[in-house]
Amino acid sequence: MRRIEREPIFLEKSERKFFQKNFRFLAGQWKKKMTS
Repeated sequence: MRRIEREPIFLEKSERKFFQKNFRFLAGQWKKKMTS
């Protein structure tokens, strides 16, 4: 069961890329909300 704690550290490259894209998109959306 201890594996679960560690899993986020070992993201696959494709997963990491997807996460970064998603994060950038969300950050953009959030900035738009803050400026408008």
